[in-house]
Amino acid sequence: MKLETLTFVLFRINFSQNKLFVLTVTKYSPPLSNNNKTLIQHWQRTLQTQAKTELSEALSIPPNRLLKEHVDIWSSIWQSGFSISRSLAPSVMNGDVINRTIYYVLSSTSSPIYDNRIEEKTRSFYNQSLFQIDHCYESHSTL
Repeated sequence: MKLETLTFVLFRINFSQNKLFVLTVTKYSPPLSNNNKTLIQHWQRTLQTQAKTELSEALSIPPNRLLKEHVDIWSSIWQSGFSISRSLAPSVMNGDVINRTIYYVLSSTSSPIYDNRIEEKTRSFYNQSLFQIDHCYESHSTL
């Protein structure tokens, strides 16, 4: 389905920080067939409603708190060992490039483990699945 070519965005700038924070919400549908226009329209309305609701919720949080939560969560992800360290080997892709890629990819996917709206039982299940030894990387060297 074709998206609109022009989008207007209302924003506030805090000139004392000389920074512009852009808050986005991304929602996904399951794969849909182009043949079913009714289903596509249903999902479009559903996702737009969900995105508006989540954006409204996020905008109700003070910007400093939202930024702190973002930084704290990403700090815990990096501290967990989910990153590539810098290499001194010549002509290799360094960890900073890989880590930036990881950040951009994961920033645009859902992360239920950090969602404040999930039940503690569900969060506990996700946490336990992260620490299973059989999920460790055991293939070829990355250098």
